[in-house]
Order: sequence, then structure tokens, then C-alpha cells
Amino acid sequence: ILLKGLNGKTINEYSPEIYKQRMWQLMSDFENDFYKNPVDKIVVDDLGDCIEGILRLGDSIQKLRTGVMDSALEYAQFMSVWICELYNRLQVPIEYNLIGGNHDIIRILQQKASFDGENVCKTIHAYISQAIEINKLTNAQVGKVIDISITPYSDIIYNDLFGMNIFCYHGETKNMVEDINFFENYYGINIDILIGGHLHSESGKTIGVASMGDREIIRVPSIVGVDNFSKTIRKNARAGVKYIIFTENGKDWEKVYYLN
Repeated sequence: ILLKGLNGKTINEYSPEIYKQRMWQLMSDFENDFYKNPVDKIVVDDLGDCIEGILRLGDSIQKLRTGVMDSALEYAQFMSVWICELYNRLQVPIEYNLIGGNHDIIRILQQKASFDGENVCKTIHAYISQAIEINKLTNAQVGKVIDISITPYSDIIYNDLFGMNIFCYHGETKNMVEDINFFENYYGINIDILIGGHLHSESGKTIGVASMGDREIIRVPSIVGVDNFSKTIRKNARAGVKYIIFTENGKDWEKVYYLN
């Protein structure tokens, strides 16, 4: 991605190399905050769209600098290293969750995403799971325990954190209030906070009272930042990552790490 504005000024640039730079920057910034506000466990929720524009008709595939499978492998390899390095630095249990986005869906014969289950994120998830397991077994041979867990692949993430029910999904719908009510009815659960991405911008809204604190819907920012899609829906925001600390008091502290 290379978006130019007036007088040739760069609005945003994005590539695999820039992604990696941003992730290392994120780790460094997060590490500084971790020592100020330590936690007992880190949950990393990856909300999809790991790679761009899969197997659509037309010439979109030809515009990709790196092929689909090479992109998936590069992403999986990097995230495997990144997760292990995060654990090595902070030495607290890490849980990694990955769900698919709409850009990751394989669309072989038509533009419309008719088969949501056919998602390249499944392959990325399988690679990361295997890489982490090999790392754990290798370290176990020298008596070192690596406390990293990769949860099974799914299209949603559901966590009970200190009695608060947190539900995450990619978020490719406009009305998150309708979504939270649908998911509660569909899964037969209570949701205190619904978290989604997709729109390349951050926002939040209180929609009631939760078991602790407010009942909320939260849009998290994108590591990509503004791109052609976000321009068409008139969403302009910096690249970023949302971090929330939960304690026995509920949602205790939050921050957005801006990455560009």
C-alpha cells in the first residue's frame, strides 16, 4: 500500500517489512508499559485479515507483490517468532487467538465470500501452532518450560476474564449493537464487551450496564492504518493496537499503541 496525498505527501505506506517494523515497535512499547503495570497473563487476539485480497477474479491477485501462500507463510513464520520473543522478554503465560477476516477468505470462482470456512487463516493458525509446539518441545529437552498456548481456530473468540465475558470477532458488519444481541441469542451466553475490527479505525460505545462496569462495543484499530478500503468508507485513522488490562475490578486500564 502506498497512498499519496496533496503535493505527493505520503498518507500511509504498508508492506510486509513495515508490518514487521510496527510489530517490533509494538513489543518495545508494550514491554515498557508491562513493567509499570505488570499482569499475570497476556492474551493476544488476532482479529483476522492477516493477508490481503485472496484469489478474487479480475486482476487483483496480479497486484499483490507477494503471492497468497508466500504471504501466509511469511505471516505465520513471523508471528511464531514474535510470540516466542514476547514470552522470552516478559516470562508470563501467553494465549494466542487467531480468527479469520473477510480478506482471508478464498474466493476461487466468484467475488462473493460464499464459503467463510475456506479461510487461509486456518493454514496460518496450523503453522503457528506447530512452530510453537516444536519450540516448547525443544526447550523441554533442556528443562525449560514455555507457557504459550494457541487456542483452536475459530471465527470468534470468547473469554471469561475475572467474571467479565469478552467476545471478539472480525466485525465485518455495521451495527455492533445488533451483533451483540444476535451472538448472545445464538450462543446462549451473556456478553459484557463485544470487540471487532474491520473498519481500520478505533471507536467505543457504552450500551448498558455489565456485571462489572459498563456493557460496551469496541472497534479496535488496524495495524495497516488507512488504505483504499477505509478511504471508501470514510474512515481515516492511524495504525494501532488496542491494549486492555482486566482485573478483579473489571476493565482496569486501556491504551491504544499508535504505530505510524
